[in-house]
Amino acid sequence: MPRFWTACLALLLSPLAAAHGKELKPKLGDIGGAFYAEVSESRKVCRGAVEGRIALCGLNTKFEDDAENREHARCLPVFEWQAESCTAHFRREARKCDGEGPARIEGFTRFGCTVAAKAAGESGEPAVAPVDRPMQARMRTDIRRGPGPGHARVGVLEAGREVRVTGEAGAWLRIEAPDGSAAFVHASRLIPPAPRDPAADLAPKCVAMSPGAACWQELADGKGCRFWYDYYNPGVSWTWSGLCQAGVTDGRGVLAATWAGGSAELFGAFDGGRMQGLWVARYAGGRLEQGHYVNGSRHGRWVDRYASGRVGEGSYANGRKHGRWVDRYASGNSLEYEYRDGSLDGQPGVYITGDGERHPGRWSGNCFLDGQGRLLIWRGDRETCPPG
Repeated sequence: MPRFWTACLALLLSPLAAAHGKELKPKLGDIGGAFYAEVSESRKVCRGAVEGRIALCGLNTKFEDDAENREHARCLPVFEWQAESCTAHFRREARKCDGEGPARIEGFTRFGCTVAAKAAGESGEPAVAPVDRPMQARMRTDIRRGPGPGHARVGVLEAGREVRVTGEAGAWLRIEAPDGSAAFVHASRLIPPAPRDPAADLAPKCVAMSPGAACWQELADGKGCRFWYDYYNPGVSWTWSGLCQAGVTDGRGVLAATWAGGSAELFGAFDGGRMQGLWVARYAGGRLEQGHYVNGSRHGRWVDRYASGRVGEGSYANGRKHGRWVDRYASGNSLEYEYRDGSLDGQPGVYITGDGERHPGRWSGNCFLDGQGRLLIWRGDRETCPPG
């Protein structure tokens, strides 16, 4: 199945109670969800539960018995499309297993196939065969209560209006009308919708965003593929060696960054456009970073090694440095200090020389001063610090 149609069918219709048919479910019905009061204590169980539901999605493509499968054979491809949407739904829900606090894994309740209530010939009209596809109005046209010009007019579709086609009855198509009811329109009045950017619903996109914003960054290869970037820098250009699925990066590969005077290669895996798990970043100047991402943000222990021999080690929380950090220098000296929600300002620390002398101090902005106000360490522009 083309990827475009798979994406469209991820929005498969909820059960439709129509006068023209009845709703049938596959053998397992809808696939239920789960709730965890504290997901951090049961992440393995949570992920196992979601994997089990993904397996059920793949099994839920037929009726309970072969007689129903033969009688309603047109429903089987509908169930297969819905099983794909079910699988994609639970793969997205699986990200909740890696969070904190309560997590509600939402069930998939969009299994169903509408079949004709009467066989062909009983009413003199063709039976309605179930289908499921998006279309749009080629021109302004009437919609009717049944499949034929003799049925009452119940509304109008404006040119360009997108609708969901749920059945075929000869030369007529059953649609979900703008008010949510079932109606019919002649097939000649509908055409397939224009191709749609698979990443159209991703928001916000990085275009015109302020530096430092969290947004969906487009790759520089011009293919419309994006990834979640939690600290936007408009001067950086990105490429990706791995797969692009439904408009976002996916799977393992190399994310390469270039900017004026520098470059880096980042090795790791994406899930639905967001970095997940262990990543390693190598910079052209010799710097090496290594640590974990959760849903596109740094989270957990990180190590930062510089060409000068300095090594920084500490923790991130939701994309920001937070908690205890230690910098060890090639000279044998070290600095122990604190971050709070990405900020150093006002945080305590201690500078320790190679022979064990301890110099307690505190950060003022990006300047670390000892108890007598003497400058010991600075980050960035030294001109912003008091004389040391």
